[in-house]
Amino acid sequence: MKLAKITYLLSILLILSSCEEIGIIEEDLPYVNLYEVDGQISPGIKDPIINFTKSIPINEKYDINKTALTDVNTYIWSEEQGIFNLKHIGNGAYKPTNLYIRANAIYELFADIEGTRVYAITKVPAKPQILSAEIDQGRIVCKVAAKQGEVYSCIYVVLQGVSVGNPKIKLREKDFFSVEGNVSESVVEIRTGEIPEEYLTASFDTRIAVEVYAWDKSYKAYFETKDNNKPIDDIFSQGGGLINWNVYGENTIGLFMGYSTILYDNIKN
Repeated sequence: MKLAKITYLLSILLILSSCEEIGIIEEDLPYVNLYEVDGQISPGIKDPIINFTKSIPINEKYDINKTALTDVNTYIWSEEQGIFNLKHIGNGAYKPTNLYIRANAIYELFADIEGTRVYAITKVPAKPQILSAEIDQGRIVCKVAAKQGEVYSCIYVVLQGVSVGNPKIKLREKDFFSVEGNVSESVVEIRTGEIPEEYLTASFDTRIAVEVYAWDKSYKAYFETKDNNKPIDDIFSQGGGLINWNVYGENTIGLFMGYSTILYDNIKN
């Protein structure tokens, strides 16, 4: 996800929607400098990349050279693995050395961005355990064994051909239908969006699968607010604002999020 681009475009939509007439917008539009953090970590990844950028005024053309933060003091800490300093590798991207992300581990991100202290914490789930998956009324419905501190989602995938090894993906659902999970549940039911009708009929050339995701529990709050675009005085705020990011710091937004995923094709019709 390119948070700088998202912030730039969303700021335009928010401000335009708050005006009765586009013609009354002046050149001197309000601008708040926002720091942006973007990093998703999954089991088995070595030296994950974390992006640090900043917003630009909406009347400026997006340019990575203007948005990239190149002098961030940042590190990742894990109780089991210790401290890993992150070094800038270009275009606002930072990475550690010899950090292997582990399942069921908790990672904390610390950063100093131009004097602003930034913090995030996330759990990295193991691959989700799928108990069942079936097509019901044009959607795939999955039951997943739930774990504390995790939430779950899934998307449908149409695979090309009949090979079981390294299948070619013909079509993948663009976004999750929902994100589900509750600490009191031992089994969570999740579902995809509606599968295009032409793929529901049995075919020699294609087959339907499901990609199931396990997320740190904070992803649910983000997912349920990510499409919010009602104009307010303060467009963004750190964790708990209009969009519920899980990165905290003054005038800072973003995600530092643990997840895992598995492709499952034993779908019952």
